Amino acid sequence: MIIFLGDSLTEWCPFSTLFPNAEIQNYGIHGNTTVDVLKRIDVLKNKNADKLFLLLGINDLGNNYNSSFVADNYNKIIDELIVSNVADVFFLISVLPVNHNKWNKPGLVKSNIDLLNGLLMDIAKQRGFTFLDIACNFTDLNGDINNSLFTDGLHLNNLGYEVYSKSIKEFVCN
Repeated sequence: MIIFLGDSLTEWCPFSTLFPNAEIQNYGIHGNTTVDVLKRIDVLKNKNADKLFLLLGINDLGNNYNSSFVADNYNKIIDELIVSNVADVFFLISVLPVNHNKWNKPGLVKSNIDLLNGLLMDIAKQRGFTFLDIACNFTDLNGDINNSLFTDGLHLNNLGYEVYSKSIKEFVCN
């Protein structure tokens, strides 16, 4: 069994269509921040999943939490997941780009997303986890968001979820 934990990008992912042969439990809730996940983490206790994929942080940045705060919460979440025997293997997924023109919030700028992704990569390295740096798959050649993959500059459309699934498929299916 595989657990996906996160926010709206996870909640609205059509996992059964993208990975029809995988047993996936979806614990994504739209609007969730790392603070919210820390509050609801008990529902995952003793799940004993083979793998857990974690994609969080964009709502934190949108609420003006700084990247260090988000990274600290990631570490707290991971500590709780390990102590609670939730999964054997953990994957951290990079925060995806956002169209700042459509989501005009001070925290949702490329530099903050890049900083957070760097911190998440460091956490993964320190803990021996795999960091799936897939954000570049959602940008154009100039490094700007590829709007054709998003419904509103933040949430993925069907094509975006196809790119997402291809980006993580080898880790989900192996």
